[in-house]
Amino acid sequence: RVIDAVPGGFLRYKEYTAFSHVQDPRLVQPANEPFWKVAPLLEVLRLNSEELYDPGMDISFLDEQDAGFQGRCAFKDKIKYKKEGYGFLADYLCEAGYTYTFHFRHDPTPLHYMGPKGAVRWSIQEG
Repeated sequence: RVIDAVPGGFLRYKEYTAFSHVQDPRLVQPANEPFWKVAPLLEVLRLNSEELYDPGMDISFLDEQDAGFQGRCAFKDKIKYKKEGYGFLADYLCEAGYTYTFHFRHDPTPLHYMGPKGAVRWSIQEG
């Protein structure tokens, strides 16, 4: 067993599973939302960051961030130009180290982010 291969692995596994539940495991996974287990948590983080941080009027820093991931997942992206190799890509609207909002790229882009000719644009006034 993989758990027995690492000293203390079983204890670490039990501690992790005891405290890492985000959704009821008995729920059926929706076919159109791959992050359905963590979507409520991500939505709370996104809404709170938009509500609690008041950026300046000329915020224009759109940052692409990635979270490295090496496990099995149908919607992970191959990131050729970064060390991680595989992971999840997201666009963040930031200012001076603070995140105003974010959007994971596996989701369809919300209509209020779509600009002319399908370009993604983010604006505080329209948000």
